[in-house]
Amino acid sequence: MRLARQLTGREPHLKRLKHLPGDTRAMLKRPQAPERPYEIWYARGQERFLPHLIAHEVGHLVRLYAVPEDERLMPASTAASRQRAGERILVELSQKVDLEQISITALREAFEVWHQGVCTQLANFPADLRIEQWIHDQFPGLGRVQERSLDVEVHRAIPLLLPEVALATPPTVYRATMAMNAAQAVHFADLYDRPGLLGPFQATGFHLIGSHLARQVFQAQDAGHRSDMEAVNQWADDLGLNGWFEWRPYTGSR
Repeated sequence: MRLARQLTGREPHLKRLKHLPGDTRAMLKRPQAPERPYEIWYARGQERFLPHLIAHEVGHLVRLYAVPEDERLMPASTAASRQRAGERILVELSQKVDLEQISITALREAFEVWHQGVCTQLANFPADLRIEQWIHDQFPGLGRVQERSLDVEVHRAIPLLLPEVALATPPTVYRATMAMNAAQAVHFADLYDRPGLLGPFQATGFHLIGSHLARQVFQAQDAGHRSDMEAVNQWADDLGLNGWFEWRPYTGSR
């Protein structure tokens, strides 16, 4: 928190909420006015992991403030990007189900979940890997809580490997989601020497693309948020998500 104050001039405010969008455990909220501080929102029930979650969100500030303000861009959904994503998803869905049997409202709701979920994950995961490495290397006193927290995070993805989940999800969305989850698992297993965690991802083949994505992040020279943007573009290219977002000035929450 002291580091965040040094970067921004104000210590972030902590705010506990009943739940966060997308079942997120914690998030960084940008101030709505220049004189206000950043806020770190966390979901109720995450108190035992709070030191790690705070450090992680401060890590996003560290990476953002490593570049000038005009370079602090974030992937954003636009009409054009939504259309490109929607066209791909509709084609893939039509190969799975009879679209005439699904209401327009249901299709729109499902599209929002898929598009927002995969793009949010894409926007954050390259930086997340860098931040977890930074916490591990710079704050060894957080090691135990970091390991427990990341263990929970990785295990949340394992039920998604079930065949019925894959059958109910457009292939592009499913492959991208699980590849990014595998990248997180691969990095966590490496940080804490937990190779047994990778079993479910190895059984489904996702550890290969996950390892590739993680290598892309760490093989590049670290230039803070600039490196994160480059990694996001690389991942989008590898995962078939090109055109599903556009870079816009950083606003709101991450």
